Amino acid sequence: MTAKERVEQQIQELKVKAIDSRSDCIARQRINQLFDANSFAEFNSSVESRLRNDLFNREPTQGDGVICGYGTINGRLVYAASQDATVYGGSVGYVHAGKIIRTIESALKVGAPFVMMFSTGGARIEEGVAALEGLAGVITALTKARRNIPILSVILGHCPGGLAVAASQSDFLIMNENGGDIFLNSPILYPSNSDDNISIGSAQMHKDTGVASAIMPDEDSCILKAKSYLSYIPVRSGLKRVFSRSAKVSDSPNRSSDILDKYAIDIADGTVPASSIIKEIVDGGKYEEIYTHIGTDIVAAMAFMDGIPVGVIGNESARISRDGMYKAEKLIRICDSFCMPIIFVSHAEGFEIGVGTEKSDILDRTASFVSSLCACRVPRLSLIVGPSIGTAYVCFNSKMLGSDYVFAWPSAEVSVLLPDPAVQILWKNRIAESEDPITARTELIEEFRSEVASADSAASEGHIDEIILPSSSRARIISTLDVLLLEYPMAEKV
Repeated sequence: MTAKERVEQQIQELKVKAIDSRSDCIARQRINQLFDANSFAEFNSSVESRLRNDLFNREPTQGDGVICGYGTINGRLVYAASQDATVYGGSVGYVHAGKIIRTIESALKVGAPFVMMFSTGGARIEEGVAALEGLAGVITALTKARRNIPILSVILGHCPGGLAVAASQSDFLIMNENGGDIFLNSPILYPSNSDDNISIGSAQMHKDTGVASAIMPDEDSCILKAKSYLSYIPVRSGLKRVFSRSAKVSDSPNRSSDILDKYAIDIADGTVPASSIIKEIVDGGKYEEIYTHIGTDIVAAMAFMDGIPVGVIGNESARISRDGMYKAEKLIRICDSFCMPIIFVSHAEGFEIGVGTEKSDILDRTASFVSSLCACRVPRLSLIVGPSIGTAYVCFNSKMLGSDYVFAWPSAEVSVLLPDPAVQILWKNRIAESEDPITARTELIEEFRSEVASADSAASEGHIDEIILPSSSRARIISTLDVLLLEYPMAEKV
C-alpha cells in the first residue's frame, strides 16, 4: 500500500468512526445528550487498556471503557467523562483513570466545569495496585479541582468504593432513582436481612443521608438537572474570582409585587413559606433548589437577580432542623466558591424542639454552618420578613455575623424569645395577680412586641439597615447588590 492509499484509507476509517460514534454505546449517548449538538471533542479515544499479568485473558480495548473530552453546554465550555459499563463492567484501570485525570486537569487549567457520569464496577481487580493508584489519582485530581471549578457527579449506574469517594468530592451529586447507587462497601458483604426492603446505596437509602443534591426518576432527568445546575453557576475567566452578570435579562430590576404586601400581613398567621416570597423577587420567578428531599424546613436555591447569579436561603417553616442547616451550608460553600452573592429570607422562631434534636448532631451542623457563613467572601444580604427569634436570628446572617445589609418588612420581629413566652417569664406574677389575667397577658404581649421585638426597635439599634415596603423588595435587593459588587475587592462585571 502506498502512502497516498494509506492516508485515503485512514480518512475513510475516521469518517466511519465519526458516524459510528454518534450512538455506538450508551456512554456516548449520554455524552451526546449532555452537550450541544456536534460540539463534543473526544481525546485519547484510541488509547488501550494494558494487560499486566498472565492470569487474566482479557483483550485490550480501545478507549478503555471511558469517554473523555470537552464541548459546550448552552454555548459554555465544559469537560466531561462518561463511563461505559459494557467494557469490563466500567471498571477503573490505570489507563481508564489516566484519561479521567487528564480531563479534570484540563478543565482546571481553563476554569471550566467538569461533569462525571458514573457507571462502574469499581477498581479493576486484575490490575491490582495499578488500578488502585489510578483511582487514587482521580481522587487527588478532584481534590485539587474542588472549589476551583464546578464539579458535577451524575450517578447513572453503580458507583462503589473509591469511586464513591471521588463522586462525593463534587459540588453537585445527582442520582438516578432507577438504577443508580453509590456505596463504600459492596451490598454482597451485607447480610440479606441487614435493612428492610432498602437496597444498600440506592437512591431510596440516600434520601435520608444528604449524599445527593438531587434524586431524579431516570437518566434523562438526571442529565437535564446537571445542565440546569450549570446554567446558574457563573462563567469564570480561568481561576480568577469574578462576579458575573448574565447577558439575558428580561425581568425589570424595578418590578414591584403587590402580593408581597399581602404576604407581610399574612405572616402574622405564619402562613407564608419563603419559597413563595423568593418566587416574587427573583428573575422570572424561577429558581433551582438543591437537596429538596431533605431538610424541608429550609429552601436552598440558585437564582438570578437582574442577571446576577445568587444563592437564596429561606425558612419554609418556623423551626430549623439539622438537615436544614446541612443543605444551607452546602449552598453557602457553592456560592463562596463561584462568586455568587447570598440572600437570606428569614422567618424563624428557632430550632426544632425535642430530645431527638438535642441527641442529634444539630450543634455540630449549626456550628459548621456559621463557620462557613462567616468565612465566605461574597456579598450577603438579609430580608427579615417575620419573627426572627433567638439563636435562629443570630445564625441566619445577622448583622454581627457579617451581613452586608439587613432589610426588614414591617411584619418582622427580632427578639430573644417570642413575645408570649417572654411575657410569661418576665411578668408571670404580675399577670397572676391582675384582676383579668387573660387581658393583662394579651396587653403585655402587644407591648413587648411593639417596644422590644419590633423591626423599629432593631432598626433604632442599627441592626436593621432599613424597614422597606414589601412590594419593593426586589428593587431594593438588586440596587444593593449593584453597589456591593463594586465594593468587594475581587468584583468584576463580565
